[in-house]
Amino acid sequence: MRVLLLALLLNPAIAASLSAQREPITRTNVALAVSASVLLLIDRGMTEHALRHGRGEANPIIGPRPSVGQLNTYIAAVGVAQLAAGLLLHEAGARNFLWGTSTLLEVTAISWSVSLKIPIRF
Repeated sequence: MRVLLLALLLNPAIAASLSAQREPITRTNVALAVSASVLLLIDRGMTEHALRHGRGEANPIIGPRPSVGQLNTYIAAVGVAQLAAGLLLHEAGARNFLWGTSTLLEVTAISWSVSLKIPIRF
């Protein structure tokens, strides 16, 4: 993992983007990033509940029957990736778009789970 992080930081394109002029993080950025993260955790809890009660997972990346460890690893990776990607963006509007889209996707996933009578869990 450290090697991957070092390789990313030594990449000239990433190094240039980190040193470029950045717009400050706005309150809207923070609100959208927090909402995307909280909804991701709610989705995780609902997925774990569904798996423990014999239902499958619809996400093709983690498969129909992931273990709790696989689910936790996936959720942690997605959470870190969405926050890191947003922080690498220089424009506040681009961060809003990324975190807003993540929020919308999570609301959609949670709504679908609720329609299947899966209770909201943290």
